[in-house]
Amino acid sequence: MLEGTGASEGICTIWEKIKWELINQKISKKWTRIYLRDINTKELYSLMNVYSPNHYKEKDHCWNSIKEELA
Repeated sequence: MLEGTGASEGICTIWEKIKWELINQKISKKWTRIYLRDINTKELYSLMNVYSPNHYKEKDHCWNSIKEELA
């Protein structure tokens, strides 16, 4: 969970431990990325949650960091 810094910021990702195994997680100031494995099929998945800022300079920085993460 990425805790908020303002009145409404924050990101929470929830999954069922009986269905998914947490492999890894990366946490940024404005996004989280988790890597999960399906316990039954053993397939790997990546899930990203984004809390994008409204100010254009902050938004630009946020999206550039996401592009770097996904490259």
